[in-house]
Amino acid sequence: MPDATTRPLLGWFASDRAGRIAAFAAGGPLPRATRLRDLAAAAETMEPPRDEGGRVEAECATFELATRIHPECTAHHIRAVDVRGPQGPAYLFFVDSLEPLAERLATGHAIEVPAREGRAVLVRQLSAAARDQLHAALACRGCFLEGDADQFSRVWLRLADAGIYRYNPLAYEDDVSPVYGRVLEPAEPVTAEVLSDSVRSLLQPLALDVDFTTDGFIQPADLMACDLEEEDVGYYSLRERHLVPQNPELPEMMAPVGNQASRMLLVLAAVVIACVLVAVIATR
Repeated sequence: MPDATTRPLLGWFASDRAGRIAAFAAGGPLPRATRLRDLAAAAETMEPPRDEGGRVEAECATFELATRIHPECTAHHIRAVDVRGPQGPAYLFFVDSLEPLAERLATGHAIEVPAREGRAVLVRQLSAAARDQLHAALACRGCFLEGDADQFSRVWLRLADAGIYRYNPLAYEDDVSPVYGRVLEPAEPVTAEVLSDSVRSLLQPLALDVDFTTDGFIQPADLMACDLEEEDVGYYSLRERHLVPQNPELPEMMAPVGNQASRMLLVLAAVVIACVLVAVIATR
């Protein structure tokens, strides 16, 4: 198995109407006009983020909470961990108070990072048991697994420090291709026109009719033709606020979806109607 320093981190790059650049992690609809690239290889072409005393310097970006959570969901809390890397996983906690984290902040095992709302803390070298204890002690607004800590600092912070936004696919249901949410906003966004020819050629950003400063959620499939995973029944449309089937021949009864519960109600209603029809036929 390749280690965290060699395995690729796939995604694609895009530019908004003002020419600002964003990296989109793989996992959502992929526009047919672009292709997946190795984000780690692209990050290697950027200057490394500032580092003080061996600690991650994350002042280069603002960490988002509201746009890390799918529009149809109200909260997100980490449960399981399966991350392998030389430094272990990195966790991001959004909290109201830093008091439960005081010891970790003092020893450098945690670092406060800029947040759009509340307080945000990046925690490294945290076992699953310690994570659960820490979570129980915090008034947690939301917590997220950022992947392995080495990859986070080596790729995502380097891209943010270079002025590149980060969008992640936001899981909602296993068989629905997700929307993208803005999770990192660079302190000093860069535009394509100031990039060197070699970097611009490497990124090949796809032009999107969006504004990264205001569009916290983006659904590429609302904007252009995209490929979905084979197992996806469709994608969640921000424009229509419902599920758009991947196969146009699927019944539109799948469409007006507010959340998973409403989908289950639709299925239950269909079953009840079928049972009533069978009963009526049987009595004739």
